[in-house]
Amino acid sequence: MLIHQFSHNQDIENVKITLEEAFQRLDMQFTETEEVDNFIGFTHPDHEHVFIQFIRHDALIWTIDIPVFQDNEYINSLSGKIDHNTVFSIVMEFFNEDSFFQKNFITQNYQKIIDDCKNRWGLIMDSVNTESNSL
Repeated sequence: MLIHQFSHNQDIENVKITLEEAFQRLDMQFTETEEVDNFIGFTHPDHEHVFIQFIRHDALIWTIDIPVFQDNEYINSLSGKIDHNTVFSIVMEFFNEDSFFQKNFITQNYQKIIDDCKNRWGLIMDSVNTESNSL
């Protein structure tokens, strides 16, 4: 996977990263109270529109942001609040080449992503920045 991160006054874009390195960076990610405007995200190296982002609010609470694309155009984002441990679980699935979770990102099957997040992690996703409701 590739990382994109803004934290610790560093802007990192499209650098290859392993799951272990991703976990280390997630653990070190500043909270909003420590640093405004910080986020961390991961992109599939073979699919530029397959990515997932996180904002850390405090030691336990994060926001997940999944950009939604249709015909390679950004439509909106799916967003929800999650706990610290769930971030790691979701990232592990996103990095897993054999997981249906990752495959649903690649095929842009957002309804299955929404259902999977709800069934596996109890995460209710909200649609934000909506220009079109084509889900």
